Amino acid sequence: MFYNYLKIAGRNLWKNRTFSTINIAGLATGLTCALLIGLFLQDEYSYDRFHRNFDHIYRVVENQQQADGYHAVAVTPGPLAPALKSDFPEIVQATRIGRWNGQVQYQDTRIEPKEMLFADESFFQVFDFKLLAGDLRSVLTHPDEVVINETMAKRFFGEDWARQNVLGQIITLHSSPQPMPLRLVGVAQDAPANSHLDFEVLLPFKGLELMDDWSKKWSSNSYHTYVQLDPKTNATDFQQKMAGYLAKHDAQRETTLYLQPLSAIFLYSKFDFKSDWGKRSDIFYVQLFTLVGLIVLLLAILLASPIAYYFMQQWLTNFAYRLDMQWWMFVAAGVAALSIAFLTVGFQSVKAALANPVKSLRSE
Repeated sequence: MFYNYLKIAGRNLWKNRTFSTINIAGLATGLTCALLIGLFLQDEYSYDRFHRNFDHIYRVVENQQQADGYHAVAVTPGPLAPALKSDFPEIVQATRIGRWNGQVQYQDTRIEPKEMLFADESFFQVFDFKLLAGDLRSVLTHPDEVVINETMAKRFFGEDWARQNVLGQIITLHSSPQPMPLRLVGVAQDAPANSHLDFEVLLPFKGLELMDDWSKKWSSNSYHTYVQLDPKTNATDFQQKMAGYLAKHDAQRETTLYLQPLSAIFLYSKFDFKSDWGKRSDIFYVQLFTLVGLIVLLLAILLASPIAYYFMQQWLTNFAYRLDMQWWMFVAAGVAALSIAFLTVGFQSVKAALANPVKSLRSE
């Protein structure tokens, strides 16, 4: 019986092959475009969610008062992270990240990394970047240490670096008046593509403090500060508690601290004075492509439905039993298909487009 239905359907498709081709191709194109847009939006929304504690990790940013008003600034003073960790029991871990320029050299190979960062020893406790060689609990604890990523290890030691005894090798940093020898203590897996943080070389923040006294001052607004809160801590309440913390160290500064969720950094980072860095996108594009995807899907269904309705009616007139299919049935089917596509493909995208955790925290 089912085989006969297939034969009849095939004959009707072939009999009306021009309109059938237009109908099927239009619907398939619309569904494909909507699916591809949905996959793109899902990727945008996935940034930094591979960290186990991503929903408890925040970046501490500033709302600075300047002569022309208030400005959102992503950088904070160097001493802020350890001070917050010491003064607030709600903070489980805290780490600082600063950018650095220069070249690194191993034997005759000298390279200028695309992204070289200073970080605290707690960096690998806050973030779930994997170490392929080395101990997560002990790297970056001394000022003369260095961690490189897998790509850099291949450039220094070759494709078979993992079969070599690379830990303990001396890598020289060329970025100050005197070259600085550093001991290789770890090789990290390359950061995932959906990470707002990327690095080729990690240097210990203790080394920066030895090289640059300015990094120890409360006026050194040059570093990104990340904190991991206790799961029982309410982020909004903690933000209110922390907001005026900088006045404790500089009574003249009218700067408010607030929290930016880790999962919001990629899409919701619009800061002044070029104080932000790393891979970024914009929630505007998520909203735009969400709208485009839904419109394309709706148009595909609306254009396909009248043609399908016409040919179905033509076929039913020659059927053994007199059946009549009303137009509203096709509309209902189109609405159902659109609803299913929205729930399965567009849900996460729309969720990202409508939710603005940064704005909600700042408004509290």
